Amino acid sequence: MATIIDKIKKPAPKWAGIKPKPTFKTTLEGQKWWANEKKRWREGYGDGHAKLSGMHYFYLTQGWLKDGSSGEIIRPRYRDCDEWIINPIHDAFWNLQNHIGVVKRREIGLTSIGAGMLPAYTMRMFPSSTFAMTSCDQPRIFKAFSDKTETFIKRMDLDIRPIFDRTVGYKENATRQQVFQKLPWNVAREDGENEIQYSELFARETGDSDDSAKAFSGTRLRAGYYDEFPLHKRKAKLLGSSTSCYMKQTEQSGLLLWGGTVEEDLTADQINELQTLVRQSQLLKFNVIFASGWWGLKMDDNGVSDEKAGVDWINFIS
Repeated sequence: MATIIDKIKKPAPKWAGIKPKPTFKTTLEGQKWWANEKKRWREGYGDGHAKLSGMHYFYLTQGWLKDGSSGEIIRPRYRDCDEWIINPIHDAFWNLQNHIGVVKRREIGLTSIGAGMLPAYTMRMFPSSTFAMTSCDQPRIFKAFSDKTETFIKRMDLDIRPIFDRTVGYKENATRQQVFQKLPWNVAREDGENEIQYSELFARETGDSDDSAKAFSGTRLRAGYYDEFPLHKRKAKLLGSSTSCYMKQTEQSGLLLWGGTVEEDLTADQINELQTLVRQSQLLKFNVIFASGWWGLKMDDNGVSDEKAGVDWINFIS
């Protein structure tokens, strides 16, 4: 009986997993190690095929997710569909030439990126900055904050997470309309000394009234995330009142990321508004990503999407 030897090797995985943090013998040794990590968060990690953007590297090494089914707290794994979304966000965050919109299917994981990774990344890289987030209604923004934002930020490595201690200035205030946090960060200065800097995080309801849609007006934002934007009842007012939050005079100074799911229950008016927004995206300085339905639907062990298998599945359930 002949033995068939498969000589076709699968490509090496793009991400081999997190390397253990070393044990630091001195404070200076730890500061140098974290300074190198911060450089990777900005410039990226790896080479060639295995190159990750800085934001994606941060997501994989510092991120924690709450599983939507079991509630288990898990690490994110490498998925190419995350890369296809995170890389344009990373570029826009640092280049500040345009904003980003993402139109996608349900359960692709955009909220974990926009409400989990993006606020943590923004405030860690700019520890005196302000981040804002909202959704189409009050229950969804509060759920995004509790399931995504807090799950991520409170489980970052102890050396770099915020100091959740009211004696050094940590504050949290929750009302029916919003959650506000003032977060102290321990920051190493160039002279080797540490200082505390404070960022602010707003998670606000903005769809209840015309006044609530103006909730961010007058606030200077380094970044923001508008979840389920196609379902927002006052998207035009929200966008119009908050555009200046991401500007310094005539120059863009922050990144706005919006995302949303195109669902069967979208009304004709909501669809028309979304189509208008997409048509005007260039005028409004938005790059809109249309995440194909097969992205991340069927993947191999390395997190690589199988387009054919994904399309076949969509056709099967349609």
